Amino acid sequence: MMAAIVLLMAQFAHVSGAGAQPALLFDLDSGQVLIANEAGRPWYPASLTKLMTAYLTFQAVKSGKLRLDQSVTISRNAARGGGRGAARYGARAGQKMTIDRRLTFLLVRSDADMAVALAEAVGGSEANFVRMMNRTARRLGMTGTHFTNPHGMPNPGQVTTARDMGMLAMAIYHHILKPDPAMWRYFTTTRVRQGKRRLKNRNKLLFMMKGANGMKTGFICKAGFNLVGTAARNGHVLAAVVFGRKTAYTRASFAKVLLEEGFRALAQGGARTGVWLPQIRNQGGRAPDISAGVCKGRTVHMAELDIPRGWAVALGGYRASVNAEATLEAELLAARLLRQPLPRGVVKLPEGGKFAGLVWALDQRMALALCARARAHDVACQAYPPMALTQLALAVKSRRAAAGKADLRASGGIVRRSNFSAARRRAN
Repeated sequence: MMAAIVLLMAQFAHVSGAGAQPALLFDLDSGQVLIANEAGRPWYPASLTKLMTAYLTFQAVKSGKLRLDQSVTISRNAARGGGRGAARYGARAGQKMTIDRRLTFLLVRSDADMAVALAEAVGGSEANFVRMMNRTARRLGMTGTHFTNPHGMPNPGQVTTARDMGMLAMAIYHHILKPDPAMWRYFTTTRVRQGKRRLKNRNKLLFMMKGANGMKTGFICKAGFNLVGTAARNGHVLAAVVFGRKTAYTRASFAKVLLEEGFRALAQGGARTGVWLPQIRNQGGRAPDISAGVCKGRTVHMAELDIPRGWAVALGGYRASVNAEATLEAELLAARLLRQPLPRGVVKLPEGGKFAGLVWALDQRMALALCARARAHDVACQAYPPMALTQLALAVKSRRAAAGKADLRASGGIVRRSNFSAARRRAN
């Protein structure tokens, strides 16, 4: 019995770190928070920074300082914008481009040279524009945010929170998009043409969800894959802020689950938390560096089924284990179960060989409710009664044992397979 208790505690040890990545869902019109997890935790914004660059550019156009059809020369500094590793349009120094085209490629393709070019057009210089960014952040109540550049490339001093990015999204919505709905085109455009090429918007949410209409993606190794995603349905406009996911797909799929849950709850008259976005308190401390789990091998927690008990739920069915992990965490957050000490992990299903997120030690009511909610989000779900969970555990162990023997034969007697409690797997 003691051995069983120790093993169960080891399963729960992973749960203590679960949900460390910030996530937030709120109503853009009212600012009412529907779901929040670590929303005040410091994080590197990456290219979400460009939302502030766009906001100040929109304000300059609105005030008459700039015109969208105004053609401005690209400086040498702008042409090098973002430095090594940055996504760039490829504009040459001396080339003329309109403010409209710069904004389009800033928001659709996240080009750093366009960010610097707009910064110089609005602020006169990049340094002065950064000062404007920080003054505006203070004015908007973004108390946990500091900017050091207009594009979001790595800098230890460039930090934000999910709460603050939500405040910025609200400012863009209320000050720019509601007064002039035509401006939504900068966020909803799915493809742009550059020469003979048609380039896709980096925001995969636009291709995954009905009603998705913006806003911006961000990625650096230290921050993982970030997203501010918005969608409109049945008179509601919601925004999800997702930080620290492991792929571009999982940041979009995570946001989709949250947004679908928000619309589902609102349609049923729920989701009224009584908490408003400005009321979320920003935390102190430094932004974490999660590059080891994002760019140096994606660590995925595999399910340990040595003590299968209660009902279980398997969420999704994916070729990549990292997708199953993100779906599991998103669904548990949507169900307000992410912080509960429930054993969980990713499992390769015996039938079909696809990966699913598995959570167990549930009662029947919890399991069926979790599955019903997931299906409302267009996520595949299978509930397992206790006996079926035991059979699943035996099948999983059998498959793992067979895979281990195959690895042993292939390596001439040397086992090279990963530890399944913390397997390192790369997405397809």
